[in-house]
Amino acid sequence: MTYKFSFCTFAKKKSVNNKLFLGIAYEILWFALAAIVAYLLIIPARHAISDQFAIYLMWSLFLVFTYFRFTAFMMHSVLLESIWVKVFLFILNVPLFFFVLNQYYTFGRVYDEYNFTAPATVLQHIKSGTELDDLMYIKKLVTFSGVAAMVLIVLLEARIVKAIFKLRQLDKLLYKK
Repeated sequence: MTYKFSFCTFAKKKSVNNKLFLGIAYEILWFALAAIVAYLLIIPARHAISDQFAIYLMWSLFLVFTYFRFTAFMMHSVLLESIWVKVFLFILNVPLFFFVLNQYYTFGRVYDEYNFTAPATVLQHIKSGTELDDLMYIKKLVTFSGVAAMVLIVLLEARIVKAIFKLRQLDKLLYKK
């Protein structure tokens, strides 16, 4: 009987370790997928934009795909199991929202202030002589990444509040038995 008990304990520990390993692998896979998709969306316009503009687009698209996953599949995320991570993310999202809003307006103006007739030596975030199709793709990419990032930050805030109260994590933390 003792042997069975210790075997079951070992099996439970192995199951928990396996679940944690698979959860971490799931997180890494999603982060890699978000980075790859963000990079692939920028490739068609990469030749026509500055490095700073490309970095903005990469990070904002990465944020969009990551926050979409956090919002849609929160229960499957190992990172968001802890109430402390949720509270930290909730607090972090407030200044992040205003930062994303500021960056969206800053890089949204890049398209509006683009000078078609400027020589190639003048520093612009969009290179002079860029085709209209590329310009429209860049504008759509900036608009999508900025608006989607802001909307997903707000949705994740609401999702975190719902998850904390639905799973009663706050009650379990405050009223320990």
